[in-house]
Amino acid sequence: MATYTAAEVAKHCTENDLWVYVVVDGVKKVLDLTQFASHHPGGVDALMEVAGGDATDRVLEVHPHVLKGVDKACIGTLSD
Repeated sequence: MATYTAAEVAKHCTENDLWVYVVVDGVKKVLDLTQFASHHPGGVDALMEVAGGDATDRVLEVHPHVLKGVDKACIGTLSD
């Protein structure tokens, strides 16, 4: 699995190239949500608020159950 820096993840912050990271069991998992963005129940705007950055708090706040299924979109981990 690939390892990315926060700077690399931050470059992916558009509707057509949307990455975030979330902390799951102490591991910072990088997710590519590009294909999912147009299907997000809260709309693309909700994802754009966290695009390119840490989405952990938002996910825990709105729908913590999603953290169980993040491996489907996981493309790697975030380096410290």
